[in-house]
Amino acid sequence: MKEPKDKSPKFDELRRQAEELLKICPKYPPGYLEADIPSLIEELEVHQTELEIQNQELRRAQLELEESKNKYFHLYDLAPVGYLTLDQNSVISEANLSCAEMFGLARRYLIGSPLYLLADPEFKDILFRHLKKSRESTSKLTCELKLSKNQGAALWVQMESLADHDEDGRFISFRIILVDVTERKQIEQDLQQKEKDLTLAKNAAEAANRAKSTFLSNMSHEIRTPLNGIVACVDLLKSTPITPEQSSYLDMMGISADSLLNIVTDVLDLSQIEAGKINFEKGNFDIQELIHKVCLALRPAADAKSIQLTYSVSSQVPALVYGDPNHLSQILNNLIGNAIKFTRTGAVDVHIESLANDKDKYQFHIRVRDTGIGIPMDKIYSIFDPFEQADSSMTKEYGGTGLGLAISKHLAETMGGEIWAENNSPHPGSTFHVMFWMERGTRPEDILEPENSIVGPLLNMAGRKGWNILLVEDNDINQLVAKSILEKLGHRVEIAENGKRAVDKFMAAKYDLIFMDVQLPIMNGLEAAALIREKERGTERHTPIIALTAYATGEDRLRCLSAGMDGYLSKPINSHKLNKLLKSFANGTPLPLEDQPQRLVPDQIMDREDFIARCLGDKELINGVFNIFVKNHREYLSNIQAAINSHNAQDLMFSAHKFKGVLLMLSATRPFRLASMLEEMGKIGDLNKIEEVYGRLVRETELLKAALGELVSTY
Repeated sequence: MKEPKDKSPKFDELRRQAEELLKICPKYPPGYLEADIPSLIEELEVHQTELEIQNQELRRAQLELEESKNKYFHLYDLAPVGYLTLDQNSVISEANLSCAEMFGLARRYLIGSPLYLLADPEFKDILFRHLKKSRESTSKLTCELKLSKNQGAALWVQMESLADHDEDGRFISFRIILVDVTERKQIEQDLQQKEKDLTLAKNAAEAANRAKSTFLSNMSHEIRTPLNGIVACVDLLKSTPITPEQSSYLDMMGISADSLLNIVTDVLDLSQIEAGKINFEKGNFDIQELIHKVCLALRPAADAKSIQLTYSVSSQVPALVYGDPNHLSQILNNLIGNAIKFTRTGAVDVHIESLANDKDKYQFHIRVRDTGIGIPMDKIYSIFDPFEQADSSMTKEYGGTGLGLAISKHLAETMGGEIWAENNSPHPGSTFHVMFWMERGTRPEDILEPENSIVGPLLNMAGRKGWNILLVEDNDINQLVAKSILEKLGHRVEIAENGKRAVDKFMAAKYDLIFMDVQLPIMNGLEAAALIREKERGTERHTPIIALTAYATGEDRLRCLSAGMDGYLSKPINSHKLNKLLKSFANGTPLPLEDQPQRLVPDQIMDREDFIARCLGDKELINGVFNIFVKNHREYLSNIQAAINSHNAQDLMFSAHKFKGVLLMLSATRPFRLASMLEEMGKIGDLNKIEEVYGRLVRETELLKAALGELVSTY
């Protein structure tokens, strides 16, 4: 090894460093140092410079990394969502500042706490199932949870979780994102509460409307009761010897009573519509013939005012349709009747056309045009509101309740149609339009004999002195009275006390007519009627069956007709109504569907005059009714008492109904109402205060027995 001529301490130090480097990195071959120490020194200085450069770059990279790390943690802490890391035991190992603020806690209190402790008790199971499912999945899963903030306040969050796994698929930890949705949840809950409140308010309003309609319906029935009595008395007085002056008074009474009945009928119709109790009875009918009959019936009113009433039918209108002719007729009567009423001179024209049709339906447009007083523009819509007329002064000049158009609007809309009005400006008068759909008729033969009509089978009864009648009634008093009335009218009567016995008698003999009570023991009247119709099937035999019941609603009538009955007569049996019905039979005209309510005078133990009239003034019949009542009234009361003692609502309803029928026949007002109350209690299962009502019924029954005894002894 060549050594420099001038050795220096620096040379020795460099030699030592070189030897140390060769031990660490034996890059050079043995003897290299001895060969060229200066070269080695030069090369070492170059490497040292490179190392210093690399160290500078490393320090710069470390600074950049530290800066990025600080920026990341700054973003991590201030993110608008909460970040959590859960270990294998679902304990929080990391949490950002936003998460801590979300819970209202310092970060140090969050870290080390199980997430389950922060969940609302009702949502712990949901959290557990969510994390279990997330642990087994490689996808991000989402759920909605209710957690608890500091001080127990609710914290609704949308939680997204992703499980971390090692290379072998073993679970390591959860990464959790929490989004605060408390405000949104509160808004949803407020909306749900408002919707619930609105529903409750809507139900309350509908209930109030139904209560109003029910009240109007009940009041209408109560008003019709004495009015029917007035009409009946007027008819009776007309049949007695009277002076011409008295006859004119009776005519005025009849007109006034009829007018009142029309008003009450309007109120009843509207209340039934609003209460949702209106029934539509569909069938095949000739719509052209219906319009003809309505106009024919209203022509006398038009002729009396010298008004020309005409109608026309478009050639596209079919003859046969399937729908509700009764309510369509009611709409036409209201519109045409109004047109005549509000027209002083000129004409009323009715036109019907078919606008469109498809495979099963027709669309109709009816126009009623008049030359009357017209409608103010500010009233063109409100005239269809109840009790509303175009001018309040019209009530005095033209009369009426203002209900006709409201009823027509309800009926048209219920039939799936619409109704509106317009002025004929610049010409006088107004035009009312009705648009509706009807189904295509399917049974042409039905228009020859209206549904539920009994014209055919009764034609051969005309001119006969008496008919064979089967009276199906289980009440002794009703049996006696009905049989007496029918026999006085010249008919032969047999009695069946239950539905099964009625069917047996029907099979054994031929009857011209059957009066069938609805509520009967063993087999009720509806079942018996259906069985009789079944036995007549395939034969030419059709025995008319008339329902007898203390109820008089459209629903009851529909039930009777659906069971195969031909008509309907409400109890108590009234000789006037019965005679009218029998005349319809004899004349071969369609049977009137009776729905008049029973006549009862308020606040009397009994209506003596009404009871005497029911018994046709027959003293022997009155005595017979009294004896039967005295004999059986305790049995009726005992049956009611037994039902009360056993808390059997069904038996109570049945027993009270049976006694109610007896009291109705006796015109016993106050006892009848008490029996009706007991029947209703049994019907709805409300047995509160039942003993009090029953006690009152017992006392009123004793008073009734005394009143009947006094009547019998003095009549």
